[in-house]
Amino acid sequence: MQQPPVPRLPQIGQQMQQQTVPGVKLSVNELRGTTRFNDLHEELQKVIENVDNFILNQIKLQEDCLTVSPKIENTSSQMAPDVEYCTKSLETIQSSLENDAQSIAFAKNLVKTDAVNAKLSFRAIQNLKQPLQFHQTDLWTTSTSSYSQGPSFSDQTAEEGASRNIVEYFSKQAEEMTRTLDTYKRNITEVETYLKDVESNTMQQMQQMMFSRAQDGGGKGAEDQVRELAAVLRDFEAGIMGVAAKVGSAREQVQEVMLDPTEAAGTRSRRYGMP
Repeated sequence: MQQPPVPRLPQIGQQMQQQTVPGVKLSVNELRGTTRFNDLHEELQKVIENVDNFILNQIKLQEDCLTVSPKIENTSSQMAPDVEYCTKSLETIQSSLENDAQSIAFAKNLVKTDAVNAKLSFRAIQNLKQPLQFHQTDLWTTSTSSYSQGPSFSDQTAEEGASRNIVEYFSKQAEEMTRTLDTYKRNITEVETYLKDVESNTMQQMQQMMFSRAQDGGGKGAEDQVRELAAVLRDFEAGIMGVAAKVGSAREQVQEVMLDPTEAAGTRSRRYGMP
C-alpha cells in the first residue's frame, strides 16, 4: 500500500510572496479615516503634498511677518512727522506758485501798459519836434474828439489801463503816487502804534521788577538788580532801534517818491523782475 506524501512546510519567503497582493489605488470618493497615504491614487497624493507644502510656506511667511513687524511699526511711527512736513511744504509751494502767478500777471499787464505809454510818449516827442504850426493839440486834451484823431490811441489799439493822452497819463501817475503815499502813511502809523506798545510793555516790566524787589525786601544784591535793569533796557533799546529803522526806511521811500517819481517807478518795476 502506497503511503500518502508528507506535506512540506513552505519557507518564510515563499509564504510572504504568496500573501502579498498588489493594492488597489483609492480615489477621493473612497477615502476613509483609516486610509493610508500610500493607498491613495498618485494624483491625489500630489494634491495632498502640494497642500502640505503650501501650508508650510504660509507658516514660514507668518514667522517672517512676526520678525519684520517691529521694524515696520518703528518705520510707521516716523512717517507721521514726514507726512506733516511734506504737507506743509506742499502748501508753501502752492502759495508761492499762486503768488508767482499773480506777480507774472501783474508784470504782463504792466508791460502792456508801459508799451502803450511809451508809444504815447514817442508821439508826444515827435509832436514837439515839429514846428509850432504843425503841433497837434489833441494830444494834450482829454476831450472825446481826441480819441478818434491823430496822436491818441483808438479803442482797438489801446490796452486796458493805458492812457489815451498826456493829461490822462499824468493824472494816473499822480493817482498812483497818492495811493503809494497813503500806504506809507498807514505803515508809519502802524509802526508808531507798535512802538507805543513796546514802550508800554517795557514800563510794565520795569514796574513789575520794582514791585518784586520791594516784596523781596531787598533780598537780591545790587549787582543782580543792575543786571536785570540792564537787560530790560537792552530789550527796550533793541525794540526802539528796530522800529526806528523801519520808520526811517519808510520815510526815505516817501521822500524818494516825492522827489524823484521816475526812480520810484523804476524801483517798483525792478521789484517785479523788470529791467
